[in-house]
Amino acid sequence: MAAFSLIEAAISTLILLMVSLSVLGLWVRSMANTMTGQDYTDATNYARSLAEELLQLPFDSPRLRILEGTERVHPQYLPIAGQAWIDGTLADAQTAGAVAVWTRTATIRKFAIDDLETPLPAGIDANRVHLAGITITVASQRQAGALGGGKRFTLRVRKSQ
Repeated sequence: MAAFSLIEAAISTLILLMVSLSVLGLWVRSMANTMTGQDYTDATNYARSLAEELLQLPFDSPRLRILEGTERVHPQYLPIAGQAWIDGTLADAQTAGAVAVWTRTATIRKFAIDDLETPLPAGIDANRVHLAGITITVASQRQAGALGGGKRFTLRVRKSQ
């Protein structure tokens, strides 16, 4: 009965190692692509859920009202230890001792139908306001690295009166 020599065993081990390393690279890249896809899916869902919520409100709802200047900015963060969005900025999260995984900011501007470029100021006659522009930006607070992270998504919608 013939046996493998030490050289044959070393060569077969080397070949197996080379094949394993090439597959490992594909596996790591696949894992990074999966995490990136999950980040974009989460960002899209977080933006769409807020957009749907704001679009269902009446046009003169307090959440859509411009209080000063020409826009209303509403920041929120999603802490790692929670399932609900909390009103506030990243600085507010840090002050509260929370670790924010995502941030979401809704910016609301109101326009007249004859000028869709210039936002109307707060306190203007309600009859002049015809359209609300809502921009929602969602950003991952996970640091960018070998497996992705730091994804950002912006959604723009219009609401008419």
